[in-house]
Amino acid sequence: VSTANGKTAQLTVVVKQKTTSFADLTNKVSEGSTGVTVAADGSNVLPVGAELAVTKLNAEETAEQYKEVYDKVNTLTNGKFELFDINLVNKQEDRNVQPNGQVAVYMPIPDGFDPAKVKVYHYNPETNKREKVSGYVEEIEGVQYYVFYTSHFSYYLIEEALTRTVTFDAGDGVLALTDKVRTVTDGSE
Repeated sequence: VSTANGKTAQLTVVVKQKTTSFADLTNKVSEGSTGVTVAADGSNVLPVGAELAVTKLNAEETAEQYKEVYDKVNTLTNGKFELFDINLVNKQEDRNVQPNGQVAVYMPIPDGFDPAKVKVYHYNPETNKREKVSGYVEEIEGVQYYVFYTSHFSYYLIEEALTRTVTFDAGDGVLALTDKVRTVTDGSE
């Protein structure tokens, strides 16, 4: 590839094959009650003996240890979200472990959520901030998933973004030049 200043650069494009079935994924761990699945391309990425532990947090059933986290996340969202504590656990050593590289996380899109409006965030309880996680929607075996890549686990939330309609009343039907531009933010990104 030639750049604008006449120098050359090497461009590498990696094309991942679309997953049509979880049977296509050879190096994976799944958690049955939530449907979350983690998959890795390499055999050494998921630690040996690691099991996926996913806890879904909600307002009614959240254990006391998670209540503060849930309440803080709730103040950062529009209220239509699901929050998960996702971990890889080494059962032999009774401790959480992290992957040895990037893994794909397949998070089922909750019933009633519009897949076109779904966003996933990593929540950091130390800073009380959420960070948007890039990903895409994919249908596998009739189920819609939000797929994203990460190299660490902790709290992740899936949220349906709000659709906002802003209407301006110009009174006499004419907007002054300074009134034509408005910036509306919700502080989520």
